[in-house]
Parts: sequence; structure tokens; C-alpha cells
Amino acid sequence: MQFEQLSRIRELVEKYARISTAERRRYQEADVRSTFIDLLFAALGWSVFDRDHVEREPTVLEGKRPDYIFKVAGVPRFYLEAKPFREDIYDETETRKAITKAYNKGVSWVGVTNFSRLVLYDAQEELTSSQPRRVIDLTCDQYCETELEAGLHLLTPVAFESRTLEEYAQRIGARRRSIPIEKRLYQSMRDWRYQLINALDQVKNWQAEEEFRAGDEAVQRLLDRLVFLRNCEDRGIGGTDLRGLRNRLRSRDRGLRVTQSLLNLFAEAARTYDSELFQTDAIIDVLMQGMGTILDQTRNDAPYFRGVAVTIVAGHPRRDRLRARPSPSTTA
Repeated sequence: MQFEQLSRIRELVEKYARISTAERRRYQEADVRSTFIDLLFAALGWSVFDRDHVEREPTVLEGKRPDYIFKVAGVPRFYLEAKPFREDIYDETETRKAITKAYNKGVSWVGVTNFSRLVLYDAQEELTSSQPRRVIDLTCDQYCETELEAGLHLLTPVAFESRTLEEYAQRIGARRRSIPIEKRLYQSMRDWRYQLINALDQVKNWQAEEEFRAGDEAVQRLLDRLVFLRNCEDRGIGGTDLRGLRNRLRSRDRGLRVTQSLLNLFAEAARTYDSELFQTDAIIDVLMQGMGTILDQTRNDAPYFRGVAVTIVAGHPRRDRLRARPSPSTTA
């Protein structure tokens, strides 16, 4: 961080130190945010009052509202929950809620702060019975320490653009090093094609060879779309909606409508990207719209698509639910 940034942060820390313990107890969350947290992140280089860069209390899944969403190039990169001075930012119940909130939206990082302390978690780490691991854990007295490897400099816009935080988390073992999406998909592509063709056949009960060829074309387009969207997310040039869908599949969200969620993603991609890949009258869209009705009628338990959706988006195969009829293109 530059000298001017450090000077502004140091002024905030000194201002906090001058507040008596009794006065701190009277501060509400809104006071802490406007007097300290807003100014802290402004000093770090965020345009705190510009919604294109920082959103405040936007509505998210199930009505839960993160206090801040910090974005780079329009893509949410981390959530921040604010607390008044008197609250414990390490409360495990609240921490798990915050992590789940970010996880369900595919946002990678979530922080909690009352200004006197700040902690950051990897929201893509699956929650277990043990306490969530802290990637950054600072007291306000440490905010200006430039020698700290896990310091505030990791939360600047520049650090997110250069993936410095992600590299640090991988180095300390807090996050597994990601394998490029092309390699992951290449290893499993033929298996997924086989499963998807058979899953669709369970619904449509195809008889003619022409029907199988059309289904094969539809499956290939679905795979191509998912590869494209995951590539965009991995490279940080697209939103995180597909990752959020994956996380909700993994958490067995019973209210999730898989087909409609995917159709919504594809419709948004059609508006965003100038590509025939997302034309809305493709065979796969027609097939998925038909399956969506069945999925709703069966309370989202239909094995023929939910299992395959888990496989392709999250990587959990369900072979026991699929017929063994081979696809015309499995030898491709």
C-alpha cells in the first residue's frame, strides 16, 4: 500500500483508540460502518459509494443480506459482514451463516469486521464440524503493518485483480490449487456425454436413430455452454452464478429448480455474449423446458436430470440411476 493509504488508515486507528470503552458500547452497527468501515475500505482503494464497485445490503438468496459486496470488473469477489464494536466477530454460528451466504452465490471470500478486528474466510471451503479456518485475522493495530504477509494489502482492488489473495491462500494450504477447467472436463467429458444421453432417453424414450442424433447434438451444446461459462468464471471475466448453482447442488438445496436455473443462466449469457452457442431456440433449450415441467411435478427429485446436473456442474456421478444404452457419439 502507498504512504497516503497507510496515513488514512493510521488516522482511523488512532481515532478508534481515542474512544472510551463506554462510548464504544453505544456505537451501533450503522455508526461503525459510516465512521470507520466505509473509510477503511475507501483508504484501501475501493469506490465505496459507487454501486458498480461496492454494493451495500443487496438482497440475496432467501432474503439474507450481506452488508457489503465488493466487485472487480462488475464481478462479486468478496462479501463483508459488519458488526458493532461490542459484538464478537468470531461467533461460529454467525460465521457459518456468512460463509454459507457467499458459498450459495459462488462468491469466493467472506469477511467479518467490527473495525477493531477483521477476519477473512475462504467461502469455497466446505464447512465441517471443525471451526472455519481463518485466512486473514487482524487487529486494528496491525492494519498498517506492511511486513505482514496476511495483511490488509490482500484486500485491495489491485490484489483481487492480480489474484494475490488466492495465491497466498494456496501457499499456506488454505485453498487447493485449482486445475484448469479444460483439463478437468477433458478427463470426464466422454463419461458425462454417455450419462446425459441416457438420462435424456429415460425422459424422451427415443426410438429412431434420428432422435438420438438430435439428442446427441443437444448434449454437446449443453456441455459446450457449461465449459464456456466455467472458463469465464475461472478467468474472472464472468459472474459466479454457475459456481453458485454448483454449490447449491452440493448442499442438496431442496428448493432448487435445476433446469430453470440453467435456462436462466443461458438466457443471461445470450444477452451478454455475441455467440450462436446460446441461441435460445436450440434443441437443448426445448428439451430442458420440457423437463422443467416434469421436474416441478416430482418436487425436484427426478433422477434422470438432477443426477446428471450434479455430475456436470459439481462432478458427482450417479451411474446407478442411468440406463446402459450407449450414445451414438461415445466413440467420438
